[in-house]
Amino acid sequence: MHGRAPAEADIQRYFRVSPPTVHQMLLTLHKAGLITRQPSQPRSIVLAVDPAALPPLPDQPSQPVKITVPRY
Repeated sequence: MHGRAPAEADIQRYFRVSPPTVHQMLLTLHKAGLITRQPSQPRSIVLAVDPAALPPLPDQPSQPVKITVPRY
C-alpha cells in the first residue's frame, strides 16, 4: 500500500490481531508460497503473486475489535 513491505507490527495494527496471530499468518503464507521473506531482516516480505490479482484493501477495516476475555 505504501511502497514498502509492512512490519509485523503494521500488520497487527491494521488487522487488529495479536502479534502471535500475525507471525503464524506470515508463516502460513510463506509455506503456501504466497510470500517470500528473509529471516531476521525487517520489512523483507515480498509477494510471490501478481498484486493486480489481489483485491484492494480499504484504508481501515470496518470490522470492530472483538474481545473474548471478560472484563472485571
